[in-house]
Amino acid sequence: MRHKTFTLCATALCLAIALGAQQKKGADLGFTDTPILPGQKWHVHDPDRPHPRVVTPGKEPGAAPSDALVLFDGKDLSKWDQHGRGADSAKLVDAQWKVENGYFEVVPGTGDLLTREKFGDCQLHVEWSELPDVKGTSQARGNSACC
Repeated sequence: MRHKTFTLCATALCLAIALGAQQKKGADLGFTDTPILPGQKWHVHDPDRPHPRVVTPGKEPGAAPSDALVLFDGKDLSKWDQHGRGADSAKLVDAQWKVENGYFEVVPGTGDLLTREKFGDCQLHVEWSELPDVKGTSQARGNSACC
């Protein structure tokens, strides 16, 4: 049994030395002999493809990272719109949802919220809560803006 342990440790050591040597060379492992990604000039696993910027996390838990665009600051819905109703149905209007104690919630009959700024692919962080006493079925369970 002792012999097997030594062999495993020696193998792990060799692997660690090999990985360390690659990192020292600054080798960015990748391939340029793979297919081109659709609509791009980069190969699959292309080591020369641009990398995303480094993002600095928030200074405390729950704080927004350095590249975040905060859409709700707990105070107002100034970065949100809604589709108008009635005479305003062809327009976007200011959001009518209730803002209170650092959260917002749907006001029945007001409709969906839409961000004023348009986004393509993005990373989205959402926090929500549901009623502590869940009753009803389907959309009437308190976790949807159905009403």
